[in-house]
Amino acid sequence: MITTSRIAPLLAAGALTAVSALGTAFADEAPKLTEILKSPLAIEDGNEVIVSHVEYPPGFTSPVHYHTGHVVVYILEGSGAMKVDGDVRTGGPGDVIEELPEKVMVMRNESDSEWLRFVVFQVGPEGAPFIVRTE
Repeated sequence: MITTSRIAPLLAAGALTAVSALGTAFADEAPKLTEILKSPLAIEDGNEVIVSHVEYPPGFTSPVHYHTGHVVVYILEGSGAMKVDGDVRTGGPGDVIEELPEKVMVMRNESDSEWLRFVVFQVGPEGAPFIVRTE
């Protein structure tokens, strides 16, 4: 089992990498996902960690989907709302939203004028897709 004390250094390293990789790209109105890290975990056979930087333009809502691993979303800029099983969790800069594997969800940028930027940390089965669309 992966414990918080074992994964905390990975999350911290991923967050630092994501923050240093930030840029401004307001001209392009498409969402962006940049995989920052994908690596097998030495502490858990058959699992890997994926760290991705995601940018949603104003008002964007993701397709309905789920993740194959345990997900932690760290919001860097903007305000977002994640709907999972009818429960809506919102957050802004510095907030963390957690999601369990294979829970159908939607993420929305709550702003009509500002980009939503966040880092997604996923720990799940090695080689499994990061996102599985359900619609």
